[in-house]
Amino acid sequence: MVELFRGTLMIVTREGDDGRIIRVRRTTRPLTNEVELKALVVELARLVPSAQRAAALGLILDVRDAPLLGQQGLDEVVMRTGRDLSTGFPRTAVLVRTAVGALQVKRIGRGAGGQGMRLCSDEAEAVAYLQGAIAPASGPITGRRGGPVSR
Repeated sequence: MVELFRGTLMIVTREGDDGRIIRVRRTTRPLTNEVELKALVVELARLVPSAQRAAALGLILDVRDAPLLGQQGLDEVVMRTGRDLSTGFPRTAVLVRTAVGALQVKRIGRGAGGQGMRLCSDEAEAVAYLQGAIAPASGPITGRRGGPVSR
């Protein structure tokens, strides 16, 4: 694992034997405004340009340590940010810790489209999905059993 960036809201690493998995891990610091999220997208674009994204296996958005969204109106911003962060990656796995976190990701993911995204609570499953061992389902963000999330 090679650490590419460490900030107050995220840590970005390049992982895997060939470094083709990018992980964006949210820290425990709560989000306070839209400007912070936009800065995350800009920073990831600088660290992992589009050509590197296309050559990667995929992106792990690790939100296990992130606090739940409490501020009204941040859902829409987080939805756009997730979509922007994952743009250009062949696959994206969203790694959550709790059932409540999974519900929040599913709700936000429905609005974002969530194409090519898989919701995982297990790190090995997330990596297997990025490596192609688990086929993506068609439609919005998928849950642990691979079926589309109900609306």
